[in-house]
Amino acid sequence: MVVIGSSAAAAVLSTCSGKTAGDAALAGITRAGTLLKQCPSGGPTADASDDVEWTSLFFVLNGHSLTYYPPGQRRNGLTTPSGDILLTTSTKIAEANPSVLRVNTGFEIIFLRAKDEDDATEWKRAIEATVDRVSDLPRGYFTKLHKRRRR
Repeated sequence: MVVIGSSAAAAVLSTCSGKTAGDAALAGITRAGTLLKQCPSGGPTADASDDVEWTSLFFVLNGHSLTYYPPGQRRNGLTTPSGDILLTTSTKIAEANPSVLRVNTGFEIIFLRAKDEDDATEWKRAIEATVDRVSDLPRGYFTKLHKRRRR
């Protein structure tokens, strides 16, 4: 299991008042922090260069997904995500350049920029570890059944 770093743990826990590092672990959170996501306006570029537009988002890696939130919600609690990247066994992570990751889920390709090369490497390792565990997770949809009243 990948353990979240103290700064990432503090970031997640600061959004959930009264929670502990154990609570984050129980929720399956393995990493959290701010990354830049390439804007979809022109579609991803092959090299993820500096001349494309990037958006700063707060990411939470847990269980089988990489969920992202607008930066303002980080102070107000993680209530409504901006998006969710479903990680599957076919997800591939590569370095587009030293601080940029190329995440190919099989459904879409996303470019994520970390603050530096070391941060990108840590995110890459955490996502790869999560992808390795995805095949062991139960998947499916839950349906609420309603009891019929007897007359």
